[in-house]
Amino acid sequence: MERSQPITIANEIMNTSTRSFALVSAVGDDSTHLSWLGDSRIFDVILIYFGDDNEIARVYAEMADLFIRAKGQKLHMVHRLVKENKLHLEDYEYVWFPDSDLLIAPEDINSLFRSSERYGALISQPACIGFTSHGVTRPSSRWLSLVRATTFVEVMAPCFQREALSKCLESFGEEESSWGVDDIWFAILEKPQQGLLIFDQIIMEHTKPVNSPERFPNALVNAERLRKKYGVVSNRITLGHFVRPGIWIPNFLVRVYQKLNQFFSR
Repeated sequence: MERSQPITIANEIMNTSTRSFALVSAVGDDSTHLSWLGDSRIFDVILIYFGDDNEIARVYAEMADLFIRAKGQKLHMVHRLVKENKLHLEDYEYVWFPDSDLLIAPEDINSLFRSSERYGALISQPACIGFTSHGVTRPSSRWLSLVRATTFVEVMAPCFQREALSKCLESFGEEESSWGVDDIWFAILEKPQQGLLIFDQIIMEHTKPVNSPERFPNALVNAERLRKKYGVVSNRITLGHFVRPGIWIPNFLVRVYQKLNQFFSR
């Protein structure tokens, strides 16, 4: 596991912040987070910088509402900072934790937060293109899909509703590589049928290959041990779709709905 670093904080968010949403990301020297920022954003930006360049740190601090210097894995650092009372997330309705190698426009991040709130998501994410590891996170090929309910939201970019974050926070420190942690959230939240959502109309691009197995040789073994601890299997499937105009369709009825829709649209 990566060494810890004394925590330094700048630009601390004051209690006067009225935003309901926050983006929290662990960023390095080549992070893509500049693509996330814009004047119209509706979310606070919290950056955890794990690099060593003081000039880069100064620039990052100027663009953040809260800036922290620390070392470690993203979820591990979040878990530690919350427990040490250095990071206060309980006042936000939704908090998004994207990896630092994702490309996404600020207006799409706004849409992620608004859509998560609208659909009552417990955990959500945009659909993912580029270097992807799980088929369920890719945009649905079904033209009618607005939102998919699944058993899985990836650790790469989970957006947590406040109470769901409170229930899942301890899992953030469970495994050194974070592999397998995203498989247990569905179980921790008591398997909600419409609670874990992937938004097919909101797209993020993963720009780099997954490298956890190279950095953490025991990642796969530890992930399986974690799943056994929680009594879950790796079952990453779609449970159903919200379709135009916002109707819920269980997965086994999607083809029937599509044929009926095509028939009545003639």
